Amino acid sequence: AHEAAPAPAMGDFMTHWKAVSALLGKYDARDKILAATQYGCLGAAAGTPGVLLNAAQAIGAARKPFRLGKPIEMAIPLLAGAAAPASAPEYRRALLRVKTLGMIGYLGLDNLGFLDKVGAISLGDKQTVSDLAKTSYRGWFIASLAQVLLELDALARAAARGAAAADSGDREGQEAAAAARDRAALAALQATCQTILAGSMGDIVKGLSPSTTGPLGVASSLLALYMMAVPPGKPKKA
Repeated sequence: AHEAAPAPAMGDFMTHWKAVSALLGKYDARDKILAATQYGCLGAAAGTPGVLLNAAQAIGAARKPFRLGKPIEMAIPLLAGAAAPASAPEYRRALLRVKTLGMIGYLGLDNLGFLDKVGAISLGDKQTVSDLAKTSYRGWFIASLAQVLLELDALARAAARGAAAADSGDREGQEAAAAARDRAALAALQATCQTILAGSMGDIVKGLSPSTTGPLGVASSLLALYMMAVPPGKPKKA
């Protein structure tokens, strides 16, 4: 007779529960869950008016008030010269600045559109509001593209470290480089999905329907959530 599998220890359950609670305690994690739901509804609606499209629009609107302070939060380290590590190569520092400026532009203009919609300010006619939204998404596109380049660079640097470690017979160095390489590849995939999504919404990438942009948004959000849930760590020693 086969022995019954041992029941999971309560300690393991509590460990996972604490990890989930800690993740849900982060604003960015909760926002990504809402974003995945929003884009899932958008993709399922496929541009057809109805409950799903209304849900996507309502969830998108509900996320906006919590981002009002984000541009200032991002601008402070940029103005203080701390937007990028001092030890980073200059080209990475430049890309990090571009990414930050793109996100400030995206969120700042998006906030203006939100404030106009709730009647706090007036931006004029609908065409002006539409142009402002398109410009904000272009800021998101620039920031996302900068992130793709940063992750591809991290991927190449990790591969180089892995090759150097292999040449020297450094097993631990190889494992660390492999973990960094896998992480950068996952981050590059997430940033690529986000770049295409932002480009479509900013009218830079043409011809994508909600049936395509919806799944892209879901993939981007869930990949970002996964990377928050599984932070980079050191490989275990044998």
